[in-house]
Amino acid sequence: MVYKYYSPAVYNFNAIREKYFFFSKVAKLNDPFDTSYSLINSSKLINDMERMRRISPNAGNVINEYGTCSFSKRGNNKTLWALYAQSYEGFAIGFDENTFETMNMELGARVLYQEVQYVDEMIDCNNQDASFQLKNFFGGGEVETFQIRDCYSNDPKKLDALFIYMAFVKERKIWENEEEYRMFVAKDFLHRDIKGVAKMEKGYKIPMPKNAMKSIIMGHNMSKENKVELAGISKKMGLPLYETKPTTPFNIDIIDCHEFD
Repeated sequence: MVYKYYSPAVYNFNAIREKYFFFSKVAKLNDPFDTSYSLINSSKLINDMERMRRISPNAGNVINEYGTCSFSKRGNNKTLWALYAQSYEGFAIGFDENTFETMNMELGARVLYQEVQYVDEMIDCNNQDASFQLKNFFGGGEVETFQIRDCYSNDPKKLDALFIYMAFVKERKIWENEEEYRMFVAKDFLHRDIKGVAKMEKGYKIPMPKNAMKSIIMGHNMSKENKVELAGISKKMGLPLYETKPTTPFNIDIIDCHEFD
């Protein structure tokens, strides 16, 4: 199970009813260094690399249109309840991550899903000898190792590998407590009309895989009106309903909710 946190905004209730994920464009993320093409493009090495001299000058703008959707491994993460669920006024949905594997087939387009890797220091794009690893990048299931010098070569797949790596790596001291898993969509969703996918100014509405939702957790500060609405969604979909409960010392428990039975 992984969990996604939602504020009590009307559009988030609609997302659950209509069963879609919203993928924010990377240009709209709250960390300006997250998935930033500028970290690659600012490398001093590009002045010496033919591949980067030939790359489209519009590449950064294209990558800013890529979309990402975040989850967490825990449903009682206090940081995420505070930041993304409006201090327990919102809700969280538990998803079966095994269903995410079906999205590529259902959409006919590539959706990456991986656990975010936390590092003490981000890779230096100016160091030709620096290396990183990606699992299953070429679809074979193996761990692939890449060097910066190769990523600035004439092989566009290796440059893509560097960008994908940066999309799934964050600074440990700042972000590790989010325990994030991330979905990522790229060129397929920019250049094609995919059935069920809606392109918006700030991102993309993309259908959830079938039977992905497994539970609903209400924040204990949620309004009575929203609790009733969420309970109705839970009942209609046949999903178990839970509620957060503050406990001591400074913990949050998740309890069965029978108030609306």
